[in-house]
Amino acid sequence: MIRNTFVLLAFTQTVACGCEMDVLLRLYAEKLPQPATLSEGNGACLVCAKHGWVPYTLLEGAGSRLPLDDDEDLLQAIPWLKHGDPCIRQIAAFAITQRIGFGTQRLSLTGMNDPEHFYNYQIVLALKAYLDQRNIKYDPTVFERMLVDVSAKPLSSYLTGKWEEPSERRKNILKYVEIADDVIHVSNKCRSKPSLDHTNVSKIKEVNTNDQRQYVVSCEWDEQWALGCVPRRHVPSQVGYIVWPITNDVMWLKEASGGWKKFKRIKPQHLAPSAELLSAQATLTF
Repeated sequence: MIRNTFVLLAFTQTVACGCEMDVLLRLYAEKLPQPATLSEGNGACLVCAKHGWVPYTLLEGAGSRLPLDDDEDLLQAIPWLKHGDPCIRQIAAFAITQRIGFGTQRLSLTGMNDPEHFYNYQIVLALKAYLDQRNIKYDPTVFERMLVDVSAKPLSSYLTGKWEEPSERRKNILKYVEIADDVIHVSNKCRSKPSLDHTNVSKIKEVNTNDQRQYVVSCEWDEQWALGCVPRRHVPSQVGYIVWPITNDVMWLKEASGGWKKFKRIKPQHLAPSAELLSAQATLTF
């Protein structure tokens, strides 16, 4: 009884300060609300370590009921997009997308479970554009901590080092990326049969940036390296890449004809090609 009274008092005092949403989300982090409708208790579920199996419809409903009465209230929701509880992140994301009219058909719920997924980045970009269009004042550092400024950092500087696609147990072929001397290496490494490893090497011709804070890379020529095959040298490039930096150590990369893939920066010794592939690469000159 005492605890409930304390929570009620805290809730009342905080609401008076205009922080009702913060109070609700803190309460939800401890215990999610009960379904308001039958549909909110059914459907596809998010598997949460703390809250168990939670229907996405419940999280969407909770987001729709958050007190976002004015555009300025959106600023209070931003920190919750980085909360450690995936349920809270989803509630905040649903509240924001509904308020700003962001088309949820552009999103994947399971992808949004990953705080490093570009879906969440898209929401933040759309939110910033929404606030800017309406001349809503905010502290610029709010977004500086969440968005990478590609205009201030050239691609060669950002991609320094080696990157790998996060390993999944059921995935047999993993991709690796490295850039050096304006040449980008994209390698495919086969777990079950290393002899199938191959690398595409492309000479970077031009790098532009766009309003989504992506690097758009066009290439001059390509080379393909594979064990037991004669390398194709300096073939006019048919390859292009889009690099989407999420943090200094996480990026998404898309080939012109493929889909997005996530990469993380790794230590050099983690990307050790086979001795045969090293030998094959040693015979190539640029």
